[in-house]
Amino acid sequence: CASHSLDLAIRDNRYRRRLIESEWFKVRYGHIFSFAPDQRMKSYYENDKKGYHMAVAVRGSGTGKRASHLLIDDANNAMAGKADLAATIEWFGKTWLSRINDQETGPMVVVGQRLDSRDLIGHILELGGWEHLCLPEEYEPARRCSTSLGWSDPRTKEGELLWEAKFPKSVLSKLK
Repeated sequence: CASHSLDLAIRDNRYRRRLIESEWFKVRYGHIFSFAPDQRMKSYYENDKKGYHMAVAVRGSGTGKRASHLLIDDANNAMAGKADLAATIEWFGKTWLSRINDQETGPMVVVGQRLDSRDLIGHILELGGWEHLCLPEEYEPARRCSTSLGWSDPRTKEGELLWEAKFPKSVLSKLK
C-alpha cells in the first residue's frame, strides 16, 4: 500500500493491523491466518502463511518486492505541482505496475481526490482497462456510477450529498 507520504502509508498500515488484531476480525477470519510472531512492525508485518503487508511512499522503492494486491491512497499531496504529478505517473509505470504478481487479473486500487486532469487517475483513465468509481460530493445523475461487482451509487436526487454528516451543505459552501 502506498500514499504520497510514508507517514500516511504507515498510519493506514497500522489501522489495518489493528483491524486484523480485533476480536471482530478474529471471530470471522482468525481460522484462516494469524500474525507471524517475529514481524509485526507498523510499516511491515507478515502472517503465518508468508503473506505480508507493507507501507511505501509513492515514488519510493518497490523494486524487488511483489504483491498479490496493490493499493494507492492519495498518490499526490493536494499541493503537488505539475512536476510532482508527472513524477508520480513515471513511478507508477516504471515501478508500481510491474509489482503485481498476476499481471492479468491481480487487483490494483487507486483512491484519491482528483487534483488535475493530468494526475495519476487521469493517466489511468487514459490508459483504459480500469474500472472507474467516481463519487462526487454532490450527486450528479448524469455521472451515476455502477461497478462490475453490482454496486451502484444509492443516491437519486441531484445535489444529494455523499457524506452529509461530515460535509453538510454549509461546510461545502465554505470549501467551494
